[in-house]
Amino acid sequence: MQPARKTRDEISRKKTYRPPSVLDMPTPNSDDVEYRWIRVAIRNEDDAKNLSSRRREGWVPVMQDEHSGFDGPSVGDGKYTGAIGIGDLVLMKNSYENNESRRDYYAGKTNTQEEAIDNDIMREQHPSMPLLRERKSTSTRGTRKNKFDD
Repeated sequence: MQPARKTRDEISRKKTYRPPSVLDMPTPNSDDVEYRWIRVAIRNEDDAKNLSSRRREGWVPVMQDEHSGFDGPSVGDGKYTGAIGIGDLVLMKNSYENNESRRDYYAGKTNTQEEAIDNDIMREQHPSMPLLRERKSTSTRGTRKNKFDD
């Protein structure tokens, strides 16, 4: 009798260990909301300037009771009692529309600055020694998922 062969579905790759993150966050309850960790204090003193600007951008604290299944740290006392938070950080939410508008604003500012730099450089260009404009930039947030990880 031959041994039973395992199908591809039955074979799974070995899972790689990842240490738990202190800044895990629950998934938003709706698609039109984004979460972000916001600093509310620095060295045990309120960071009024940062908090004020974030509030004006539309960020509000995410309360623990909004995510009853999330087993994360919450603030026990003070202004943010009941909010999801750890140390000097509190998890806050803002609408996707507000965040997209903010990203567009800063992308526009970046493009304007790049154009100004290009114009300054090209003004100094001499026909016998042309300047090349090659730009490539990337930015990442967090860790990249390995293509072999599940």
